[in-house]
Amino acid sequence: MTAPTSPDTDPQAPERDESRDRRRERRNFLRVPKLLFAMFQKEEERSIISGLITDISIGGVRLLTDAPLPAEATLSFTVELARDIRPIHLKGSVAWSCFQEDTGKYEQGISFVDLPEKKQETLVDYITFVEETEKRLTDLLKERDVQGA
Repeated sequence: MTAPTSPDTDPQAPERDESRDRRRERRNFLRVPKLLFAMFQKEEERSIISGLITDISIGGVRLLTDAPLPAEATLSFTVELARDIRPIHLKGSVAWSCFQEDTGKYEQGISFVDLPEKKQETLVDYITFVEETEKRLTDLLKERDVQGA
């Protein structure tokens, strides 16, 4: 069994001490911060693992769980991206894992595997929507602050 990796030892894991913009430049895919509840199942087992997705991209998710997941374990899971979008069934592999002392949870990077084009399109549409909504809200708040000043 391979020992879990961490962001400090895995070159693909996000850097902890860099700004959000710099981390985004080093990644292959744009990630959006989003809290999504998900139920995971290891392919080799029947037990269900619950977790909280803290960000999502076309390449994978960042997941918080109570216990570590083995490196390279394959997981099947379902995520409800939004109320008006049908839940999406995905498959991923644990890329890295580390313990977060401040939360007492394990943070893990899950890379999608065998992602069909239709699901890729759904994820791209969702991520684009979240980014555009965030930008509109930020612009509205800036405009309000300027008018209120």
